[in-house]
Amino acid sequence: TRENINASDILQQQLASALLAAQTKRTQLLLKYDPSYPLVKEADQEVAAVQAAIAEAKHTNFVNKETDRDPTYELLREDFVKTKSDLAAHKASLEATRRSVAELQAEMVQLGNQSLEVADLQRDVKANEQNYLLYLSKQEQERTSDALDRTLIENVAIAVPPSTPVLPVHGPIYAVALAFVIALVLSVAITYSADYMDPSFHSPSQVRDTLGIPVVVSIGRRSA
Repeated sequence: TRENINASDILQQQLASALLAAQTKRTQLLLKYDPSYPLVKEADQEVAAVQAAIAEAKHTNFVNKETDRDPTYELLREDFVKTKSDLAAHKASLEATRRSVAELQAEMVQLGNQSLEVADLQRDVKANEQNYLLYLSKQEQERTSDALDRTLIENVAIAVPPSTPVLPVHGPIYAVALAFVIALVLSVAITYSADYMDPSFHSPSQVRDTLGIPVVVSIGRRSA
């Protein structure tokens, strides 16, 4: 069997199909995710790889010739060419996937650190809330205690009003006895003080003790 085979047209058709599939995949991802999402970036890289393969195929020189080769062989060769182009696209997709996995792992680590920070902040908020509630409780207790103190003082003032006694606390007999005792104490103190302040000698022993000389004769003083 003799056939006219154009390899360039076959490769172009295969790459066009791969490009259409990559673009369709990217469009579907954009319906769900933002353009900066890793899967969308991977689809962009896959589209770029297929477009690069199409550009390379356009600059490749192909020879058109008639052949009597087996059609099965030609199909296998076409499959080989298609597989080769698919392999290039899959390699680009693999590299994009690896980069996406690395980015996701970095984001997971960052999210883990942020989760720890959030947990610390939640503990701080809970501790501050407990301290605030404790402060309010103490303030309420102090307010209640002050109110009770004021109530007790008012009750005591009402229950025991001040009054002037009708009779004196002590009777007249007590006053007379107290005055007598005070007069007696004062008289004894005055007598002792006068005797102590008198510079004269009243006995021979005082002369002997004070002057240190013997007394031969002692004559008493006669009162007028």
